Amino acid sequence: MRVKGYLESHGVEFDAVNLMDNPAAQAEMRSRGIRALPVVTVGDRHVLGFDLNQIDAALGLKKSSTDIAAAELVARAQRLLAAAVRFARQLPPAKYGTPIPGMEDAKPPFIIPGGHVLVLPDGRPYVPHATNLALFRHIIAHGSKFRRFLRLEATDYAHMGLYAQYGELLPELGLDALCAQVESDRAAIADWWASRAARGTETVLETWMGQQTVRQMLQREVYSLAQHTRQLQAVLQDLGIAPDGPVDPADNAGLNLPARTWD
Repeated sequence: MRVKGYLESHGVEFDAVNLMDNPAAQAEMRSRGIRALPVVTVGDRHVLGFDLNQIDAALGLKKSSTDIAAAELVARAQRLLAAAVRFARQLPPAKYGTPIPGMEDAKPPFIIPGGHVLVLPDGRPYVPHATNLALFRHIIAHGSKFRRFLRLEATDYAHMGLYAQYGELLPELGLDALCAQVESDRAAIADWWASRAARGTETVLETWMGQQTVRQMLQREVYSLAQHTRQLQAVLQDLGIAPDGPVDPADNAGLNLPARTWD
């Protein structure tokens, strides 16, 4: 939905394809070696929709995203994760299992291109961020991925898009344990930045989106943290609960978040 809205806002005509009920499109993706969504195809070329700069280049559009400094990205990640904890603690337990908008009929297995079924670390299939509390767990997964990437920068990330789902925490974990994981991740991110800042973040890595600098990877993860944290904030607002310390709009600036919260 983010990509569709982006193309619409730029007046680009396109055909939206739902892979779930289009075997021919699934086969084409496999033949092209595409293993992640969303994707934009232009003739025999394709770019993954997570990087708006690549979409701009493929379609000849003026660059619209902002390159945010690494120090600011790290600070935003810390603030967004802290906000997610505050919001999760405000959720009424009776609402933990309520589906988020658009996920009312979602049931496992959830299959991504290439036939991969999203599974928890113990092998159980699951649907990502399908409920209010699952949305918090998904935010934690992004924070943990941020942390693992920082600690293991030399790792081959060419297939991260396929296997990142294994960072999801088990649904049996209680709220206190989930929040403790966030605080552990925040501490690890702070420690990494204290030792890394002086060396810069322009090292180029091979990722599932092609070559990306460390800073670009940080910005992509902060995008995900920002989008899902504002969704968790919206859950509270929809329940008539005033968020404890709403996200500062400045923490979303320059990330090209979708115009609509639930895109």
